[in-house]
Amino acid sequence: MFYFRALHRQIPGLRALSSSLCCQVTQPEAQSSSMAAVAEPETKRAKLEYTHTREAFLDVYATLREELLNDKMLEGQPQEAREWLKEMLDYNVPGGKLNRGMAVYDVLVSIKGAENLSKDDIFKANALGWCIEWLQAFFLVADDIMDGSITRRGQPCWYQQPKVGMVACNDYILLECCIYRILKFHFGGSPAYGQLLELFLETTYQTSHGQLLDLTTAPPGSINLSRYTMD
Repeated sequence: MFYFRALHRQIPGLRALSSSLCCQVTQPEAQSSSMAAVAEPETKRAKLEYTHTREAFLDVYATLREELLNDKMLEGQPQEAREWLKEMLDYNVPGGKLNRGMAVYDVLVSIKGAENLSKDDIFKANALGWCIEWLQAFFLVADDIMDGSITRRGQPCWYQQPKVGMVACNDYILLECCIYRILKFHFGGSPAYGQLLELFLETTYQTSHGQLLDLTTAPPGSINLSRYTMD
């Protein structure tokens, strides 16, 4: 299994995102009280209308998936390729507990306060949360192939599907690529964009080294206790 401590790795990026969002919604000191009064109801409505549930989080997944399926960069792709991508995403991304992704909103609330969040803040927090879930899906599809696993999350591993097989190797690359399309779509103009890119790239780099240890320290049928230390 991949060495993956998602929440610990996300905190610096979440703070960067929160700082960015604060810059976007903070009003200049010289702004008139009448303009502030106009802006206030939107924030209050977001607070009153939004409940952070699994269903609400999944609604954001559906939006992001449709954006990816309709990406202008993929214009001209045959319908079969779009249908494959949709099925692959639905099979691998939203099926887990979603604790990692949903925690992004909770962290943002703890930093900014729920009463200060706009609808855009909420959507972006959940979009970033789904980037974490996409990263996890990428890791798991690859890990299942390397470990020769049979099931994942109560269903056959994606590569175990008769029509999939080693096409899953390209699919896990697609899963990773989706992260950076989502970040570009929704954070490309944010001051935190570079930090978010670095955060996901660094996490992937660290995780791949953890996976290397997992694969080489105790390969199946070969146990060498000299590889282990008391630490």
